[in-house]
Amino acid sequence: MLKSKSMAASSSQGSRISAGSRGIRGLLRSRPPVTYREGPLAYEPTVVCVCNRKAPRWISWSDDNPGRRYYRCSRARTYGDCGFYVWYDPEHTTFMKNLLLDLRNAVWELRSKAEEMAELKQINDLLSSENKEKVSVVKAQEKELEEKSQPLVLLANKISSGSSCSLVCCGFVILLVGLFFGLMLGAM
Repeated sequence: MLKSKSMAASSSQGSRISAGSRGIRGLLRSRPPVTYREGPLAYEPTVVCVCNRKAPRWISWSDDNPGRRYYRCSRARTYGDCGFYVWYDPEHTTFMKNLLLDLRNAVWELRSKAEEMAELKQINDLLSSENKEKVSVVKAQEKELEEKSQPLVLLANKISSGSSCSLVCCGFVILLVGLFFGLMLGAM
């Protein structure tokens, strides 16, 4: 079931990801929904490239050939690349291609959301620990203020209870002074 196709004729060059992927989402999209390479060269029959080495079988996740398997020189994209490139699977129908692209994109989207959730969880954990530290500092300050305010409360209570007694005493003294002056004025 081997179909030969030159690398130049393949616009997507196998499993390369489209140039539009950038940033975190681009990194997530660089990971295929299913691994690119099938097992540790354990497939049969053996396919040998021009270099006379066993060619690994890969899975393309490009827009042009999603999920399509192919053989490529084991030195692919290196100095010793012999250029060997053969499709294992026939070309997919438009329906299958669209279905596989939709599934690939759904996997990438779920990975992206999972990564965002993991980042938000880390931020939440960090903020939670910072909040716990701040709450403990505030509680310590509250306790310190309560300890400092206890003598002030006692002093305020003494002053307030003493001031009513002082007013009564002052009123009594004024009454006595008034009576004394009244008696003196009346005696004159």
